[in-house]
Amino acid sequence: MEGLNILHYITEEDSIEQNEIKSSEDDMKEITISFRNFWQGFQEDKVYSWLTKTLFEGVAKCRVVSENADIGFSSAFGNNKLDGKVKILFLGENWPVDFKPYHFSISHIRSNNIGLCCNLTWPLFAIYYDLTVLEKKSPITFREESLSAPSPLSSLTSISWEKNVRISSNDSIVKSKFCSFIVSNGSCSSRNSFFDRVSEYKHVDSGGRYRNNIGHNIPGIHSDPEIISFIKDYRFNICFENSSTEGYCTEKIVQSMVACTIPIYSGDPRVNDYFNPKSFINVDSYSTKEEAINKIKELEEDHDKYREMYNEPWIKDDFLSRFSPKVLKKFAEKIVRRLDH
Repeated sequence: MEGLNILHYITEEDSIEQNEIKSSEDDMKEITISFRNFWQGFQEDKVYSWLTKTLFEGVAKCRVVSENADIGFSSAFGNNKLDGKVKILFLGENWPVDFKPYHFSISHIRSNNIGLCCNLTWPLFAIYYDLTVLEKKSPITFREESLSAPSPLSSLTSISWEKNVRISSNDSIVKSKFCSFIVSNGSCSSRNSFFDRVSEYKHVDSGGRYRNNIGHNIPGIHSDPEIISFIKDYRFNICFENSSTEGYCTEKIVQSMVACTIPIYSGDPRVNDYFNPKSFINVDSYSTKEEAINKIKELEEDHDKYREMYNEPWIKDDFLSRFSPKVLKKFAEKIVRRLDH
């Protein structure tokens, strides 16, 4: 064994296990899939890899074709003719859509069935993030409380953001700034006015295309590391949805949580089904916007009270089980079985 490179050493048991995995993959059914009516740049989005790889993992091998597919996915960004023996709607936006042409749907809507369509409730945050990162929080310090230099958060660049968007729980995050705001869509008047009202109390750094006041736009979308890296320095992040409808909860609130920053949220009336209401400021739960702003002021001016909220767990006890691989596999198996009918 002398001189053996342990990184390349494979035991007999490892070899057997790898052969079993390969054999299992070889035995899986191969299916063809196609896409219609998705957004520009879709193939570079994590949704594309999720639909082509993650969704059918352990169930079937997927091959993308242009037409005459076994399974045809369609979104709501066009009206091109649907494709596929089995038709599946992917709905990530809060838009009215006719579900009748589809056998299955994947959406934010909290229902197992929409008419005759079998629906999987899978919000965008469950696609863009490894949700297990929400189980733990990093310790925080406030710059004015600390005489030491800030924690070396430059180590963030070495993390594999593609799957595990996380800040190491061993890092002490220095919360040196008040509040962030990253918005490109300026159509939400309630969000815009709330930004103005909070800014009357203290300056809010706006890093998006809308109301930008930091001199440059923060690049990236959704779970990109640039977004998280920007938010992490702030004690609060304003993260309103573009619109408010029951069940429509996107990645916006999770961005703040992954960055270990208290979200200031408005949108889904049932957001508390997923997340612990004691861990963030839900503007919609206050009688007036002024009451919500007073809560922000209270936490900003009392670090102990801020920590009390921050130390609350982000998620409900059953949160991870709702979005487990088992749930996904069960749904994928239903789709594949439908092909045999």
